[in-house]
Amino acid sequence: MSSRALRKARELELLNASKSDTTPAEVSESEDEPVPAQKPSLFALLGIADERDASVEEEEEEEEDPEPEPSKPVAKKPKKKKKKGKGKAKAGKEDDIDQKSGGELPLSSVLKIDSRDLDAGNEMKKLFGKDALRPGDSDGQGEGGGRRRVAVGRLQLVPGAAGGRSLNKGRRNTFVQPKDEWPNVGSGGLGMEIDKDIEDSDLTTGITTYRFVHGRAYQSVQREFMICVASMDPNRMILLLQHNPYHITTLLQCSEIFHHQRDFTIAGDLLERALFSLGRSLHSSFPQKLAEGTARLSFRRPENRELFLCGWRYIKNLSQRGTWRTAEEFARLLLAMDPKGDPYEMSLIIDFLALKSRQPERLLSLTEHSAMRQKYSDLPNIAFSSALAHLQLGNPSTASEYLSKAITKFPWIPSMLYKELQINSNLPPALWAAQPPEDNPRQRILANLYVERIKDIWKQPAFTTFLVDTASSIYNLPRKPLLSNASKKVSLSLTRHVILTDISAITALLPRGTRTSTNAFDPLPPDDDLQSYDSAPTEIPGVTRAREMGLEMRPGEGGLLSTFLMSLLPWFRAAGEGEIEGRRLTEEERGNLADLRRELERAGVDVERLVQEQAEEERTMDRLAQEQVEEEEEMMRELEEEEENEEERVH
Repeated sequence: MSSRALRKARELELLNASKSDTTPAEVSESEDEPVPAQKPSLFALLGIADERDASVEEEEEEEEDPEPEPSKPVAKKPKKKKKKGKGKAKAGKEDDIDQKSGGELPLSSVLKIDSRDLDAGNEMKKLFGKDALRPGDSDGQGEGGGRRRVAVGRLQLVPGAAGGRSLNKGRRNTFVQPKDEWPNVGSGGLGMEIDKDIEDSDLTTGITTYRFVHGRAYQSVQREFMICVASMDPNRMILLLQHNPYHITTLLQCSEIFHHQRDFTIAGDLLERALFSLGRSLHSSFPQKLAEGTARLSFRRPENRELFLCGWRYIKNLSQRGTWRTAEEFARLLLAMDPKGDPYEMSLIIDFLALKSRQPERLLSLTEHSAMRQKYSDLPNIAFSSALAHLQLGNPSTASEYLSKAITKFPWIPSMLYKELQINSNLPPALWAAQPPEDNPRQRILANLYVERIKDIWKQPAFTTFLVDTASSIYNLPRKPLLSNASKKVSLSLTRHVILTDISAITALLPRGTRTSTNAFDPLPPDDDLQSYDSAPTEIPGVTRAREMGLEMRPGEGGLLSTFLMSLLPWFRAAGEGEIEGRRLTEEERGNLADLRRELERAGVDVERLVQEQAEEERTMDRLAQEQVEEEEEMMRELEEEEENEEERVH
């Protein structure tokens, strides 16, 4: 007899026994009421088997008679369950083998990104409840709402702007969710594909390298952007954004303009718009690879560097808003894109963000991974923050051990913290004269960066006491410094991090001769820059001639010569008209301009054509500016009419 028949027989015996124990009244009631049909298992409906069913089915297969049962649908379900059950058992065996062998998980396991944690709105809801993001908070209502809408209106779409895929609010964006007031147009030719030219992909580990790509229309806008940069006119840049509301580089530049004007709200909104446009242009497999920690972007490509810069500035914006968990996830995202190169040195800030967001376990899982241990061996921020992470986890003895090792390796950090925190307690004699090594500019920069960034965390009384108690137990230091063989070179990535951090006292520590000339939209591009196309516009004078002379000009780095030549064009026009800005030119000035013009023409610059093009461009800009004024006046009239109608409804 099969096990199923035996089980049914046992159930029948139990049922008869329970019936014999019931009273007559109970029997009559049970006879009057219909017997409910047995509900199918929810696991069966989902096609998922639990361990009990799997074991029973395995026994049945061994003992079951060769003659099948009449109910075929019931017989088919266990077969499906059996497959999944065996899969689970197999996976469980593999996990057991990994645990027994002590094998470490791959680096991708600590670089996994959850897109839900990239949404600052989710963190705001967790912190302040669902009412934290009310629909009316972002539509310009309340005091100053009209002025707010006019300011935002300057950045709105104008007729004839770039098309493409429109906003899809039903589909969740990986980076940022769209807002109602954003222009409902496409990205203008931005996309993503798998990068087959970069040999960073690894089929054995599942790592895939991607690249953002610019279509022809997008490339044309990129060249227009370079013209706007050369003109150094912020209004011209904003006008370009009105026609191309999702052009990433223009959004980054305009965000920086509003940031310097201390309008942090609009600056952050433009960064979110850029991240949204990047998010809807992703390759179909990128979100899954991102969640697995196996997606990579090459920093050599200018198109990819836009995501790094946008993410960095957005992290600073999130920090100002106090959404530390989202900022930490974005920092991990940028690190995951290039964990070996780490072009923005996210390793110098991710510990601070992890402690502020109270994610100590995530910090330790990253810093103690064998693939990153050597890379982090000379970073004081990782050494000291690991101790604080253990303290946050409630392991004071382990934290004290970690801090003692950190002080022994970086003995100058306690004295710097004591000075910054104004701690009255005396340092032990072994740490009195400890200073960052003069011959190691890298360690001097790392130490000052860490103390400047982390001082607010160490100000907490529990952490201050922890520092004083542990430092007082250090009686002597090794005769040979533990960092005697550490690198002293200030890398390009560290220089980039210092410049973007924008702390003048730390910027002054950069060694002489360090390349610091940069631009706002692509700070310090790498030496092995891999250009996909030429973004330098032919309209900028001197570019073609400079290349013929072997003076290759990178985007933004040739701006000085280009801007100088562009500034001469109005003078060439004035030489023909005889005056400039209401002032008559002297004969000497006109003679000098004529000589300069002849020299430029000998160098291959078509001055006459450039003068005519600039005059035509100025007429076009004047016309567009007039149209913008008329649109703003029309907007103001509509706002006034709305206010009048609202007053009439109130009365």
